[in-house]
Amino acid sequence: MKKVYKRSSHSVKNTSERRQSLDFLMFYFVSISLLIFSVVLSNLWLLYIGLLFSLFTIVGFFVIKFSSKNRHINKKVISVKQPVSGDVKLHSMRRFIALKHNKYETDLDKLYRLIEKYHVVKFSEVSKLFNIDNSKIEQWGKILESHSLAYTHYPTFGEPELRWKQ
Repeated sequence: MKKVYKRSSHSVKNTSERRQSLDFLMFYFVSISLLIFSVVLSNLWLLYIGLLFSLFTIVGFFVIKFSSKNRHINKKVISVKQPVSGDVKLHSMRRFIALKHNKYETDLDKLYRLIEKYHVVKFSEVSKLFNIDNSKIEQWGKILESHSLAYTHYPTFGEPELRWKQ
């Protein structure tokens, strides 16, 4: 089994990070108030000090916020089974079925897409993919056959299979 680490979508903030965020927010409001007072009092030096103060506050906030030591990532371990060499085709079929091409898609539509892509699909593969028995597969095969989309082939040796009509 292969272990895959998945990052969670949200990070948990501890109290020190919240405190830092509140401190920067307070400094930002102080710098904005300095800018407002400088405009009201028409003081150019107070304006420069307020601008520098707000610039340093914003830069400091982003440095602290996005620094690697303060970033908390929750990692979840997910075990992923690698397909055995015989199951590679079945695994790729499962992935193909999982993709939705239409908003509303029945299992019969998925089966037809599968036959269209792989050209030949055995009954055992279909029963594993859709969790149905052989009689249901034969019914689906007859439906596809009646619409000239696919046909059921019964070989001399081996199991029956659904084949795509080209």
